[in-house]
Amino acid sequence: MGKINLENEKLKQKFFEYQKNAKGLSDATINSNKNAMYMFDEFLKNKNYSTFTKNIAMDYKSYLENRANKRTGEKLSWGTINKYLMSLRDFF
Repeated sequence: MGKINLENEKLKQKFFEYQKNAKGLSDATINSNKNAMYMFDEFLKNKNYSTFTKNIAMDYKSYLENRANKRTGEKLSWGTINKYLMSLRDFF
């Protein structure tokens, strides 16, 4: 994936702690959100989250729509795409 953005990692850790402690989300839900964030990091090539804009969100949606499921080789389902986008919405 390349070099890790430490600033982003700190923000993600705070967010995941908030989800666990303040919102009481399950470990499974938090792990799902972690996977979604790591997919977004892959898309951003670890650029700082402060660069986030509406255009980046739209480009990310297109990226997901064209991405293949690693297990089946087929395009990601709308449910999976929606799950990734909802995780990002909660973060930003």
